[in-house]
Amino acid sequence: MRKSEIILLVILALLIGIYIGSVDYLSKIIISNFG
Repeated sequence: MRKSEIILLVILALLIGIYIGSVDYLSKIIISNFG
């Protein structure tokens, strides 16, 4: 693969990780607030 494709994949993986992490974090807050 070209370097630019690898960089795009890394950025995409980071964004997905942040998205999943924030959703998990928010769901934990909601669960802790509503019992």
